[in-house]
Amino acid sequence: MSVSSTTTRIAVTVTALPQTVATFEFNAAADLLLLDGGTGNTGIDPPTILTLGSDYTVTGGGYNSSNQLQTGNVVLASGGTGNIQVGDVITILRQITPLQDTTFASTGLQTPLMIEQDDDTLTTLVQELLDKVNLCLKFELNETEATTLVRSARAGNLLGFDSNGNLEFVSATSFIGGIILQTITGYTGGGSANIDGINTALYPNPYTFGFIIGGALTWWQLQTSSATPGRGVIQPLSNSGLRFIQVA
Repeated sequence: MSVSSTTTRIAVTVTALPQTVATFEFNAAADLLLLDGGTGNTGIDPPTILTLGSDYTVTGGGYNSSNQLQTGNVVLASGGTGNIQVGDVITILRQITPLQDTTFASTGLQTPLMIEQDDDTLTTLVQELLDKVNLCLKFELNETEATTLVRSARAGNLLGFDSNGNLEFVSATSFIGGIILQTITGYTGGGSANIDGINTALYPNPYTFGFIIGGALTWWQLQTSSATPGRGVIQPLSNSGLRFIQVA
């Protein structure tokens, strides 16, 4: 057996530069992909793809004399094109080109080395695929959910789940009364932030609105004294405006 580890992804916080990080098994430096997600792995979105030879170097990997795939090290550097900073979270994973480069002739010697290394490539490609599948929305193995998202059914709708947990398409109009997003460019009023322009009588308890405030999307519930954690509360005012109350 040559590929003895199932590890295909490492995330490390940069504590000093340069910094050496031990990796999983790989054949060539070009088989590795490094992503800088910034502070907390969320500070840079989308993450920066780091450059081999500029942001990092690679040692080790490849095969030993017993034809076993080896681990190695990545050395992170400062001052590269990706501008790695102390505190950034760096993710190291495999990204192998899915090609068959070995030619097996119809006659002649077929060495164990050729066969072993081809099997290793297939194994690491499968591991890479499983790593990506594990990041996807999935269903239980005993479910028979139909997941084909037909274009005509999804056009103009939102993707959601029914009371049984099955996928369904929901009309945006029926979901939030026709208002999906409203861009707020200014406020009126004193202490609490107020805004005119929404007739609250048209929306019975509770309705959820999405507002872009300061360039960020936030969710608010209308005419309710309590809200889902992480959402805000909107209360009507006597002047037909609205008061926004942040909920932790």
